[in-house]
Amino acid sequence: MCLAQNKNMTGPVSPIDFFKESITLSVDESTASVSGIYYFRNNSDNDGRMPILFPFFVDSTSLFPDTMCAYIVNEKDTTYLDCRNTGQHEAVMIAIPLSPNCTTVWHLDYRQKIFGPRATYILTSTGAWGKPLEEATYRFIVPKAFKDVQIWPEADSTLVKGKSQEYLAHRIDFMPGQDMTIHWKSK
Repeated sequence: MCLAQNKNMTGPVSPIDFFKESITLSVDESTASVSGIYYFRNNSDNDGRMPILFPFFVDSTSLFPDTMCAYIVNEKDTTYLDCRNTGQHEAVMIAIPLSPNCTTVWHLDYRQKIFGPRATYILTSTGAWGKPLEEATYRFIVPKAFKDVQIWPEADSTLVKGKSQEYLAHRIDFMPGQDMTIHWKSK
C-alpha cells in the first residue's frame, strides 16, 4: 500500500502502525478505479504529519492516475489531503495527520486508464512496515459480462449486484506476497 518515512524513529519498532485496510478495485473496459481506506495507529504521545510514499502500478497498459483524492472524514467534516507528485517515481507523497495515541482513518480514491484486460493495485509495499496487516478486505467489482475473471487475493465470496459481479476477499494477519490483481476476458 504505502511506505512510511519517519525521520525521528529510533530503534526497530515504529511508533506508527499501518494495521488495517479496505480496498475496492472496480474495472470496466478502459478504467480501473480504486477506493482505499487505510488505518494508521499512532502509539506515541507525538502529533504531526507523517509523510508516506504511495506507489501506483504503471506500465504500458496502465497509466498514472488521471484523478486522485485523499481525505479524512471526521463526523460531519471532510479534510482533504495534499497529494504531491514525486516526479521521480510512479507515486505521490501524502502527509497523514496523526494525533497522539489515536487512530487516523484516511481515504484515497483514484482512477487510471487501462488498455487491456488487467488491473493491478500495489500491495507488496506493505512489507516496508515490517509486520502483517491485522485485517484487510479486498473487493473487486467487474461488469457481469466479463468472462474468465481471475483475481488475487482469491475471493471468499461472490455476489451479483445488478449488472456487476463482486468478489470479496477478507484476510486476518495478512502480509501480501504479491499485488492485488484482476484479469478477465471481455464478453
